[in-house]
Amino acid sequence: EVVRTAVVSGAHYETSSAFDVRIAHRLWRGGVLPAGRFIFCNGSKEAAYIAAIRDMRMAGCATIVPILDDPQEFELLADCPLPLLLGVRERKDAGGRPSKVTSIFPPPRGVPSGA
Repeated sequence: EVVRTAVVSGAHYETSSAFDVRIAHRLWRGGVLPAGRFIFCNGSKEAAYIAAIRDMRMAGCATIVPILDDPQEFELLADCPLPLLLGVRERKDAGGRPSKVTSIFPPPRGVPSGA
């Protein structure tokens, strides 16, 4: 019920596992999660998580956004037959300064930079 209330209030959805994506998929199919709402997929992307993200995109959800933590995650998603929005996590060193890995993708339309 908390998720439903947040989504109705305009919140986007965040996942961190294959299980979370399956919940988002069910909410999206049921109309609880509107088509225009972003689904941000954070965390380490093991095989089941990647598969769940691809399944949801192939089902027609164009607003699922994997947030890439390393280049291997891009390689695992690169062959998705449908266009896929991607986010790139900017890594920082212990002092809070950006490391050599930086975002090369602009934020999706309607999402402020740094969101």
